[in-house]
Amino acid sequence: MFTNTDVYISEFIKITSAGVQIANFPQIRAALIERYKSVYGEDIDLSTASADGVFVNDLALIINNICMSIQTFYGNMDVDNASGIYLDNLCKLSNITRKPATYSNASLTLTNENDFEVNVTNGMIFVDKSGTEWIYNGPTITLAKNATETSTITVECSTPGPVKAEAGWIDQTLEVTNIAVTQTNAANIGSDEESDDELRNRRNQSTGAQGTTVVDSMIGSLLQISGIDDILVYNNSTSEAQNADDGTSIPAHSIYVILRKQAGVVISDETIGTLIYEKLTPGIST
Repeated sequence: MFTNTDVYISEFIKITSAGVQIANFPQIRAALIERYKSVYGEDIDLSTASADGVFVNDLALIINNICMSIQTFYGNMDVDNASGIYLDNLCKLSNITRKPATYSNASLTLTNENDFEVNVTNGMIFVDKSGTEWIYNGPTITLAKNATETSTITVECSTPGPVKAEAGWIDQTLEVTNIAVTQTNAANIGSDEESDDELRNRRNQSTGAQGTTVVDSMIGSLLQISGIDDILVYNNSTSEAQNADDGTSIPAHSIYVILRKQAGVVISDETIGTLIYEKLTPGIST
């Protein structure tokens, strides 16, 4: 804000080295009133009891809203201060998008207690003890009759985010009867939508995707794969083998990549291997 109480009509907004400075509503209204009186005379009634006063008041409000919008927009042009949709747009310039919420998933063992075969089809619903629904998304599975064998499937929570389900919590189907449902292990917990701070930190890490070094570029690209949380790369550029902290021997002129990914997230070796291969300089082993 301006430190002085009065501003000229041409100084409602200024862009300086310190950022954007805007006049507040009383300053804008006072400047408009002064301008009108210089044109129509000092005796003009510009109180809110007159039509002219109402017009000046509304005009000051409109200008103030425009100034505040520009100030907000300018402040959100810096990735370190941006938030929400503004941060999303800045990160997209670096090919980084906010990670959506993920769904918890659990492994169930099914036993058919009917005297006839039962099909477990895509979209079949299972229910936990709190009433939360878990959906099976997969090919049709036929359960033999009279509990002659069991089948194991993976179900996904219908609600996004970190929904917990301890072992034994999911215990029945919604519609099909006489199917015993056993949940041996706790569910893999989903996650909420990526926060502004998490997105900003990942964007800062991922700027190496367009980096000038091979390792930085590879790390940045790998971090863009949904489900990968962290990466450690051993770059042995020497002429002798070196040992990583986990005891792995890294040959000369080779790199060793360690990934930490979210539980329950499946990322194919081909996807990771192809990306590493494409980012490496020819002649470097992995």
